[in-house]
Amino acid sequence: MTERAEACPFHQKVQNILLSLQIASALTDFPVPEVEFPWYAVRTRSNYERTTSTVLAAKGYQPYLPMYRVKRRWSDREVQTELPLFPGYVFCRFDSKKRLPILSTPGVFTIVGFGNRAAPIPDQEIEAIERVLQSGLAAGPCPFIGEGQRIQIGRAHV
Repeated sequence: MTERAEACPFHQKVQNILLSLQIASALTDFPVPEVEFPWYAVRTRSNYERTTSTVLAAKGYQPYLPMYRVKRRWSDREVQTELPLFPGYVFCRFDSKKRLPILSTPGVFTIVGFGNRAAPIPDQEIEAIERVLQSGLAAGPCPFIGEGQRIQIGRAHV
């Protein structure tokens, strides 16, 4: 790890989480799915998608964090970086009846669902996301309507 990464509080926090997981896994076994469970969307804290994905993988789950490349202009140069395709979300395979280890993962708010039931995502949807990202076509998150932004509704039922 570089000196810059060691000084970064974010990287230190991730390293501390991974160390605590190594200690915890020595004491208890995290569930490693033998059966292929469905995908679920996990809502995370803002800018916590990578940490959550890393910790879920360390716990033995199969997270999926689709990323896209974007060029950012800094004051002195242009930098190419990777950002989450779905900001605030990580996809993960797990048994919906045993979701406490997921919910206790740092950065996780909730599991997307209806009421108390987690909503499974079909494998075809995840595969479609992977195909789009692997195709090399430009991909990015859908822009949201900003607060105070004027919109025009063309047609609506009352």
